Amino acid sequence: MVAGLAVFALACNLPVNFPFSPTETPTPTATAPPTFTPTPLPTPTPAPTAIPAARLATGEQALLVGDYLTAGGEYEQALLNAPDFEIQAAAAVGLGRAQWAQGDVATALRTLREAVALYPGAAAQAEGYFFLGEVYSALQRYEEAAEAFGNYISFRPGVV
Repeated sequence: MVAGLAVFALACNLPVNFPFSPTETPTPTATAPPTFTPTPLPTPTPAPTAIPAARLATGEQALLVGDYLTAGGEYEQALLNAPDFEIQAAAAVGLGRAQWAQGDVATALRTLREAVALYPGAAAQAEGYFFLGEVYSALQRYEEAAEAFGNYISFRPGVV
């Protein structure tokens, strides 16, 4: 075994004569970096926006089931996005109703007063006067309530 180690140690000191010649390493050539071509993304489909009239219906349904926050949100969106005078008037009155149902009497009073003032002649104006009368009654402002109910009756005679 010692002889094997000695041969091995001597072999490490011998000159290397390979029977074959080493090949040259190819010289790298400069190439342009690859260009990135973005892949066009498909145009996203816009999310459907409910038309204001549909928002009025959704708001009314939400009021009926007691979801006053949803109702108020639907009426606000209808009011902001409706180009139609009648829909704006109905949305303003609906918003006042939702605020009143939530117990925000001061905001409901302001909203309903604005609704009847800003939308004269609208079909919803009569309803606005009715709920304005209800809010005044809740506030024990009976003279103003009587005036609001009187305006409602003038728009809808015989309907109480």
